[in-house]
Amino acid sequence: SLFPYKKWLCCTTQAGYSGVVMLSKIKPKLWIEGFGDSDVAEEVRQVAVGEGRMVSAVFDGRDGNPVTVTGVYVPNSGRGLVRLEFRRRWETAMRQFVKDRTANGHLILTGDLNVSHRPIDLANPNSNKKNAGFTEEERGDFSLLLDECDMVDAFRQ
Repeated sequence: SLFPYKKWLCCTTQAGYSGVVMLSKIKPKLWIEGFGDSDVAEEVRQVAVGEGRMVSAVFDGRDGNPVTVTGVYVPNSGRGLVRLEFRRRWETAMRQFVKDRTANGHLILTGDLNVSHRPIDLANPNSNKKNAGFTEEERGDFSLLLDECDMVDAFRQ
């Protein structure tokens, strides 16, 4: 097999709803489902695994510190922003996870973060300000992730 090491999570309650997969040619020293042992709200922890939202592989880094590669499918806030408050709790959990994984190591965060961070990311930003993925709250939470966790949006670099 081209990728002999693989891990996937999929939604356990609704077929085809969501899921993530990690494929690797190198054997990870650890797989993490969802938020692992990070101290996050139980509701968020259950969704991360139950809806198949997040999987990570941890490898030995060249500098001796672990490198975590995380694939995430961040929950959308939904039509009418019905899931916005949950989404904000998810973002708080994500910041905690990133801080935990980078305290003594490195992290590469990939996937669908379900946010358009800057107006340039949309063709019609003015008409989308109250739509899922472009609310002030979601954009602000993404900024906090970058700033508080000393991360770089590689697309913008």
